[in-house]
Amino acid sequence: ISTDVASHLRWINMKEGDISIARLKGELNMEHGRYWLLSHADTTETSIDLGRLSAVLQEMGIDSSVEQATNGGLGSTFVLHVHEPSEAVVEVQQTRTVIGTSDKHLASRIFEAVDRVLCGI
Repeated sequence: ISTDVASHLRWINMKEGDISIARLKGELNMEHGRYWLLSHADTTETSIDLGRLSAVLQEMGIDSSVEQATNGGLGSTFVLHVHEPSEAVVEVQQTRTVIGTSDKHLASRIFEAVDRVLCGI
């Protein structure tokens, strides 16, 4: 794997021991008897697939909507607003995700949804 491809990998440590895995969009090519793993040119602006997060939340009975809030020096910030069963805000950037709500149970369920999206390899 070339350095530019390897630098985009997001490693996930598995609970079953000392195993780490990563997902990579790309294609495997063979040239002159050697294999090359090439990444796709598209890059994501966030660490979480917001469409998938919204779908997982919907499956859990949590109503939400997504908006692009700002495009500052640290990259784009997307905001997911949770409307039901109570209110919450999830701010998603390329390197971090912040869950804001006064309902601890809802925060736990949102965290579970984020975990399902990130570990859904």
